[in-house]
Amino acid sequence: ENADHVAPGDLPNCDVLEMDCEGSEVDILPNLDIRPETLIVETHRNKPTVEGHLERLGYEAVDCGVEIPDEIFILTARRR
Repeated sequence: ENADHVAPGDLPNCDVLEMDCEGSEVDILPNLDIRPETLIVETHRNKPTVEGHLERLGYEAVDCGVEIPDEIFILTARRR
């Protein structure tokens, strides 16, 4: 509840972006202005939605780790 909020458009350019934003990834990804080579996204029960956003941004999911079955996944995607 005390976390700093950064607008997607204010994120700096980078090679790798790791996102652990407690469900906000579904709001952040469609508004992401930068295109890192690799995105690592923790997702909560919304894996298909996040995969769709990644696909539309030009990324291909190359790995999916399961932190908690049917709940929390770690998606790694690379820019095509």
